[in-house]
Amino acid sequence: MILIDTNIFLEALLEQDRTPEVRSFFETIDLDNSYITDFSFYRLNSVPIRKE
Repeated sequence: MILIDTNIFLEALLEQDRTPEVRSFFETIDLDNSYITDFSFYRLNSVPIRKE
């Protein structure tokens, strides 16, 4: 089981410096065995609204 932190998603969504590493991370992990917290889910839903 892997618990993925909010910052991992934000790094890619906001296209920050480590975006290539994040994409590589998601290509290598088992997504069927990966989880996020409720906080992360709700926080990530607010990001595209603010991004321009």
